[in-house]
Amino acid sequence: MSAIKIGLGLIINGMIGAAPLLLLALAILTFSLKKKTDVITIFLEFVVVECIISLTLLGILHDSEVNWNMRNVNFLPFYSTWDCWKGALSGDLSYFIQIVGNILIFVPFGIIYRQVHGAGIKKALVVAFLFPFGIEIFQCIAGRVADADDIICNFVGTMFGYYIHAYASFVWKLPVATEIKTRSIKGRDCLTCFKVVWMGLYLCLIVRLVTLG
Repeated sequence: MSAIKIGLGLIINGMIGAAPLLLLALAILTFSLKKKTDVITIFLEFVVVECIISLTLLGILHDSEVNWNMRNVNFLPFYSTWDCWKGALSGDLSYFIQIVGNILIFVPFGIIYRQVHGAGIKKALVVAFLFPFGIEIFQCIAGRVADADDIICNFVGTMFGYYIHAYASFVWKLPVATEIKTRSIKGRDCLTCFKVVWMGLYLCLIVRLVTLG
């Protein structure tokens, strides 16, 4: 329960800090898109990304100095995960929760990514790697451990969410990005705007994280 309370606190703090950019994103999407359902869907991606950044980054800088230290990097895949599995098998559920949690927090991102950006598997694979990779880089700069296993778990979670949406789309015929209608002549203009604001949100939160440290 304490972990859940901490997580909720981090998400709330992140939402407060990102509120101006989230409202700006909502205004731009409302102006650009014809359907309210499309506005809600794309805005949800902003919220999901903000929640992930809050859970993975906001908590690490409260008692850390920003300092690059290569000793805090684990380049070996499955090294720490193996230790976690051994701990879980010995009866310590905290290790099991750590592995499963690293996967589950990225499942919503995989679902909403495919809903917004479409079914292109190559781009999904690249984003599923780069997003957690960027988070681990920042953790390393912040003086905490950057772990290849975290990237693997986050990647698995993103792709798991991606295929959950693929299955749901097949069963319930859900519309994806190619069917989103905009008020502009070019149908992808709103998505381009979305990416620009999304990157601005990410950079704004990174700056805020540094100041919290």
